[in-house]
Amino acid sequence: MIADQNPIRDLVQQIGTCDADSAMTLLEAAATRYPANPHVLFLLAAQYMQAKHTDQAEAAYIAVLQVAPDYSIARFQLGLLQMTSGRPATALTTWGPLDLLENRHPLRLFKRAFELLHQNQIADACTLLREGIGQNVENDPLSRDMQMLLGRLEAAMAEEARHGAPTAAKAASQSIEADEGAHFLLSTYKSLH
Repeated sequence: MIADQNPIRDLVQQIGTCDADSAMTLLEAAATRYPANPHVLFLLAAQYMQAKHTDQAEAAYIAVLQVAPDYSIARFQLGLLQMTSGRPATALTTWGPLDLLENRHPLRLFKRAFELLHQNQIADACTLLREGIGQNVENDPLSRDMQMLLGRLEAAMAEEARHGAPTAAKAASQSIEADEGAHFLLSTYKSLH
């Protein structure tokens, strides 16, 4: 790929110096100019999420996967967007190909953790989150977000153990899914290449 075909480095620099509206305009223009560049589309999806334009973000993530079906972080983030939008069946379908990753791949472990959260198996989900964090050496923002999720789940389980409220952890996991979605979806925004 020649430099003109991969504008990511320049885009990231330009985005860092402009406001959110200008960044959106810049990325939309780049996506039009480079419709087959999954990294441009990925940045656009993250920018849409930051602006809380979830429908446009979802469309951009889908476009990423149409161009690069093996772009695993985009697949994970699309599934997380779908899960936090109240469409778990769609998320589980989106995440399906992550099962092709090696068993200890962080994205596969995190995906399985969210599946367990959806089934209200909080303790088992926490185990997988810990394992995924331990395996994740490439994406610090993702690990931070998963650590924050883990902390909130563990706090909810501790509260449940103290007060015997059987729904505390479940309520926490539902709240986390709603609260963390947008933050997590942006976690790798600046860690591209």
